Amino acid sequence: MYKAVFIDMDGTLLEDYCTISKASQKIIKYLLDLGIYVIPVSARPLHGMMPVLKPVIDESMPMVSLNGSYLYYKNEIINDVRISISNTIKVYQAIKNDNVTPIFYNQMEWYSDRNNEIVQKEQRITPVQIVIKDFEALLDHWEKSNHSPNKIVVVGDENTIKEVQAKLRILFEDQLNIYTSDMRYLEIMDLQASKKTGVEILVQKLGLKPEEIIALGDHFNDKDMLQFAGMGIAMGNAPDDIKAIANYITDTNKNDGFAKALKYFFY
Repeated sequence: MYKAVFIDMDGTLLEDYCTISKASQKIIKYLLDLGIYVIPVSARPLHGMMPVLKPVIDESMPMVSLNGSYLYYKNEIINDVRISISNTIKVYQAIKNDNVTPIFYNQMEWYSDRNNEIVQKEQRITPVQIVIKDFEALLDHWEKSNHSPNKIVVVGDENTIKEVQAKLRILFEDQLNIYTSDMRYLEIMDLQASKKTGVEILVQKLGLKPEEIIALGDHFNDKDMLQFAGMGIAMGNAPDDIKAIANYITDTNKNDGFAKALKYFFY
């Protein structure tokens, strides 16, 4: 019997307009009534997760945000992994002349050195206002407050993101986790931060075993989480490389693939 379900949000639980279908709401309530943990695992910051999840999952449930670099459970931060200031500077220097938008996430705060359409799109999913600072001022702020980002997101067109990903992986091999959560979004974290790491921490804390959990996801930042779970489920809209490592493939997020998969395993 599976005791916990770890769920990616965008492209998995959520439909294209950041909504949760009635079928998905129904299956989540059914699992919670059975006493099964339903745990969101997202690239989003915590403040970008909670408003969307509020109709179906309350704050008593663990939440894995920022690709596993920031975990929150019962009003307690149980994991907080940062990118070093030195690596943050190196990443910025490597991409500053590319046609991309960098966004920096630090716990419940987020920053960019520009205010454009990309930033405004991200602003629409969170009530927390972004802080716009030039990069030098941002570094000064972090150094004075002894902070650094949990995650850097680089946003651009698909071809540019491919080029930036290839460049950064050469520069930061064995230093940073670098992968896409969407073909236009490149996620950068410390090596100790990943969705798998976040899930592992909670599995241990909740007294579970990998074979007792299901994980659902749709992109490359979900890959290690799907491989870790006893049952890794890829969405029908996932890239072929993600489908290839999954134990089970469901329908797309546009066609209630999330609800269909869980009905198959729990009804």
